[in-house]
Amino acid sequence: DGIVKGRTMHYHTGSNFGMYSSFAFDTDDATGVVVLSSGANAKKERSGVYNICGDMIREIYQHSAIE
Repeated sequence: DGIVKGRTMHYHTGSNFGMYSSFAFDTDDATGVVVLSSGANAKKERSGVYNICGDMIREIYQHSAIE
C-alpha cells in the first residue's frame, strides 16, 4: 500500500551488486510493472520499495492508459 495513490499494490523488491528491482501488481485490474535499474541510490521509501523503482512505477501508472 502507498506506492501508487488510490491503488493497493502487491510487490516484491530486490537488489544485487548495484542493481535495484521491483515488481508491482494491482489485483483489482490485473496490471503490473517490472522495474530493473542500475547505478541508482539504494535508499528505500517508507513502503520498502527502492526510491528509483517507486518513482518509475508511479510515472508509469500516472502517464499511461492504466486507469
